[in-house]
Amino acid sequence: MQTGIETIMTETVEIPNINLVGRVKGTSATLALDVGPTPKILLGWPSFHNGVSAGLRIGRDQTDKISSTWIAYNKPKSQGKDGPDESSESHAGFLMALGLQGHLKVLARTKMFEYLYHDSRALSMTSIALLLGMASCHVGTRDQFVTKTLTVHVPSLHPETTTDLEVQPSVQIAAIMGLGLLYLGTNHRRMTEVLLQEIGKPPMDDKYFDRESYSLTAGLALGMITLGTGNSAKGLLDLDIESRLLGYMRGTGQVLPAKGVVGAHKKQISELGNGASSIVLEGNRASSNITAPGAVLALGMMYLRSHNHSIASYLAPPQTGFQLEYIRPDLLLLRLVARNLVMWDNVLPSLEWAEGLENMPPVVKSIKESIPVASAQMEPLEHAYINTIASVCYSLGLKFAGTFNLSAKNVILHYLKYFMDLHTNPGLSSVSVSMVGTCINVCALSVSIVMAGTGDLEILKLLRGLRKREGEISYGCHMAVSMAIGFLFLGGGSYTLSNDNRSIAFLLAALHPRFPQTPADNRYHLQAFRHLYVLATERRSIVSLDIDTERLVSVPIEIEVEKRKGEGQEG
Repeated sequence: MQTGIETIMTETVEIPNINLVGRVKGTSATLALDVGPTPKILLGWPSFHNGVSAGLRIGRDQTDKISSTWIAYNKPKSQGKDGPDESSESHAGFLMALGLQGHLKVLARTKMFEYLYHDSRALSMTSIALLLGMASCHVGTRDQFVTKTLTVHVPSLHPETTTDLEVQPSVQIAAIMGLGLLYLGTNHRRMTEVLLQEIGKPPMDDKYFDRESYSLTAGLALGMITLGTGNSAKGLLDLDIESRLLGYMRGTGQVLPAKGVVGAHKKQISELGNGASSIVLEGNRASSNITAPGAVLALGMMYLRSHNHSIASYLAPPQTGFQLEYIRPDLLLLRLVARNLVMWDNVLPSLEWAEGLENMPPVVKSIKESIPVASAQMEPLEHAYINTIASVCYSLGLKFAGTFNLSAKNVILHYLKYFMDLHTNPGLSSVSVSMVGTCINVCALSVSIVMAGTGDLEILKLLRGLRKREGEISYGCHMAVSMAIGFLFLGGGSYTLSNDNRSIAFLLAALHPRFPQTPADNRYHLQAFRHLYVLATERRSIVSLDIDTERLVSVPIEIEVEKRKGEGQEG
């Protein structure tokens, strides 16, 4: 990232091919994967990520060298018989990288409409890249042209008399996130009330519509719009946001139109009682399995750093084993993270805080020495313990992102090593093994964002060990470990991550602890969102120049680090 490759107007940026050659263990022989029988959909998203990686090498300081003509000049010329080939997916990723760097502002409107019009592929990656890229170029600006472009791809914002448009589900999800980026921190009433309703969007006849991902994205977008405002936004008080989000979290919220919601979305809600979906049967109450993740994160982002004890109490962990059986372990992780977002200053980089009563009730802590448990009746407590530890590491990672805090690093590494040892324990059930694998991913990402840009050798050794694991390792595990290594060497050591409110929102969208099982999996989280961390990066480097010759010189530098409350030992 940000390696500063030169852009030449007469040349295109070279996007390297994905390396599909592996080495046979114990020998020097190599084995190449035959992509002939491989479905194209399995190579789509890896090619997209590859394109983003290539595009991020272009520095932000090269804006004057990039033009609309040059962007279009990079568009692949060859098209296969079945539509766009792998190069089209790579170019879509390249476009998103340009947007994340702020370079898509120069793209002519005619060129953008051309891209959107010709993007008829089922994956619709070019549309996803353009919508997210344009929104990333105008974060928090409420730009009218970008707003119109995004709302065209969100049927819920269409007038009631508008002809129904066929918009791919993944494009709708990207457009929802784009609205969150575009209206970040603005408390825009219209967008707030629509997104609040979208979290509980009723089921559709489209069986490929990823409701979990849609609801989560609506929650993240809502949290971005109301970021850190709590109940201080007077124009939103009558929407009763807190109680409705709590209803979504608990599964008691009704799917009813918010005040002022009109158009196609209101029509869809009114049809719910008449069987709006012939595939999924749901009543007029939201399903917490779908709506809870987005609602929890929206509540945490809305009250970020507010220390509102009332909201924190709603997000507190259950205190009895009976109550723990009624909450999914991954939702427990998100609830604890959201609670720590609210009680920001209470997050401390110590083992005492990690396993204190604030995070871990006695009934959960009591199971620590019995893991792995011998009976299925005790598994809920086992799952609660490991997800509680993962939430602690995630919270520490968010608070101390880019601070190089050694205390936070040591705490997360302690639990990362614990999970790595536990993962190989033969006494774990198959469900617990999968859950521990997810916790390993969370801890690896958390420690890497704390030490982002440092190239820490101890962490690198652990991450390389994770890459060499044997057995059934999912695509998402490889993704998480690769991201962690990338964070560790962010910008070749000249970039790191910020931890202000906006950056925390971007990191929550990029590091959501639900990882894909296959390269084509977007059911719970759209893979394109993994690149939003770029918006949270900042350059931290010192370059000493001779004022007369403008040449690099070596000079002694003394740095004083201010110790802030709750940060403990500084790195």
